[in-house]
Amino acid sequence: MKTKLTMLVCVAMFLMNGVCLASVRDDQIALGGVPIAATQDYVRSVYGEPSNIKKVSADMVVWQYGDSFDVRFRYMRINTSGYHVTGIRSKRANGIATPDGITVGDSVDKMWDMLGEHDYVYPHKGFDVYEYYAEPYRKMSFFVQEGVVRIIVCSRSDEMSDKQW
Repeated sequence: MKTKLTMLVCVAMFLMNGVCLASVRDDQIALGGVPIAATQDYVRSVYGEPSNIKKVSADMVVWQYGDSFDVRFRYMRINTSGYHVTGIRSKRANGIATPDGITVGDSVDKMWDMLGEHDYVYPHKGFDVYEYYAEPYRKMSFFVQEGVVRIIVCSRSDEMSDKQW
């Protein structure tokens, strides 16, 4: 009986956790008009040619626009084969915003007002990182110091790593 009750509690917690991990809609996970899974052609049509292209691995490249905006691509098959966006990062106050209008330099209070309660928060290299999840496998991360958003990253939640930028 104890074993069945324990298993039932574990299953209930797992199901409740799954419900909690979708605090934002998929269309809110974008930055500067670029959504996850966009093609290189789409990004080029919005921002033009990048100022620098960095090859991270055999199937991953990062397009850099100046020193404040990066778009990470991975070769994959989504409807058609090619490089698709797996991450977007803004790391300076450059006017690039989320669909809800949050930019680097905004207060954490504005972030909460626009998006509500975050799904997860953790410390990372001097920042408090607030994460919001959407399905399938997408997240938006806000790196906050002293109550101010310093970096915004939108990415596939299954492959984010500092080393991939």
